[in-house]
Amino acid sequence: MRKKIFALSVIFAALIVSHASSLPSFVNPGIDPGMTIFTIEENLLNKTAFGGLREARYIFKGEGAEYFILARHALGSGNIGNSYAIVGNKGALCNPKNDLTFRNGANQSYILNRTGTTFINTTDKLFHCLFTVRSESGNQTLTLAVNSLLSGHGESNFSWLFNPSTYPLNVSIISLGYFNNATGLFPPQITILNNNSIRVMLFMSGTDLYGKGLCLGAKNFNISKITYRATNGTLDSGYVPIRKFNQNFGCTPSACKTLVSTPNGIPLHSGIDPSHPLGQIINPGATVTISLNTSQPVLCAQGYNRGLLRFHTLPL
Repeated sequence: MRKKIFALSVIFAALIVSHASSLPSFVNPGIDPGMTIFTIEENLLNKTAFGGLREARYIFKGEGAEYFILARHALGSGNIGNSYAIVGNKGALCNPKNDLTFRNGANQSYILNRTGTTFINTTDKLFHCLFTVRSESGNQTLTLAVNSLLSGHGESNFSWLFNPSTYPLNVSIISLGYFNNATGLFPPQITILNNNSIRVMLFMSGTDLYGKGLCLGAKNFNISKITYRATNGTLDSGYVPIRKFNQNFGCTPSACKTLVSTPNGIPLHSGIDPSHPLGQIINPGATVTISLNTSQPVLCAQGYNRGLLRFHTLPL
């Protein structure tokens, strides 16, 4: 029996050492059974998506993951030490919070709604934690740890994808070729594939087109006179004017919030419910097919050999 107890003790100690080795040295090794922490995942700061919308658990450089922690110790709040937000061996010290006022709610009702408990002055302490992403990358765990002044610590873990790799969308060869004199349609269809691991909003714009050969009148064709039709399954955008590309336009959350007036195009339809509050987005692996058309007479029977269609993406 003593051998079994000794063996179990060795295993338990090994587990503590193994666990402690995954946390920075400023976090006390082991878990204090008297410590309980309740966490509130408040929001992301400096989000790059439209209007701060973020639908997935990934985060880019310069953005911050913000949390509030309610730490409780069964033997009293005097036994609660410092709190940290940790990724790998990097940690940010969480600030003690001395009031019950929150940005999205107030006082005990907010804490109760988010944690299922209320703040007790004799046993609890509050902390505000912010971890700002820098060079971290890949799927990692963000740990919120609160040291116990007796021994060990309490913790809560959150999974994040830091700085996900983003790639240009795979687009089939864009050769505008010639207009079909009978239908006014360009012959090719353009197929766009989202080969990222994240959802993106897709915009389309273009430059004016210039022709050669048997041109009628002016040799340029204003891009705004060309329309596109984007389809994915049963979703159909109908024919929409292509916006003229503006290299000085920056697609920021505020600039792109009013989608219909965005100089660099409006979102293409994709595999997401059109009731999405910010228009259509493209899921990882989703494809969108684009057809081109024009309402003007064909100006260049031999087609247009100069001019660009551009695709712009913004992660959600």
